Amino acid sequence: DEHYALQLELYARAARERFPGAEVRARLLRIGAEGAEFRDAAPLAPDALERLVSEAGAFTDDTPKPGAHCGGCPFNGSPCTAATGLA
Repeated sequence: DEHYALQLELYARAARERFPGAEVRARLLRIGAEGAEFRDAAPLAPDALERLVSEAGAFTDDTPKPGAHCGGCPFNGSPCTAATGLA
């Protein structure tokens, strides 16, 4: 569930900004054959969310930069074709 930590922290932050003073808790709901259970994601380091939001705000160029990281990307091939032809 640690893979979802950043995403859940961003959702929680947005909810806190939209609903000041409300108790906010972003959680995962795992559904399987045995039933469903809520799970908390692993917490981020205290300054990690602010650092990542700051870095994202500095994003100014969306030119694809294909490389080894493209192999595991779910967008590789469709809709992104930047890595086409890389070996």
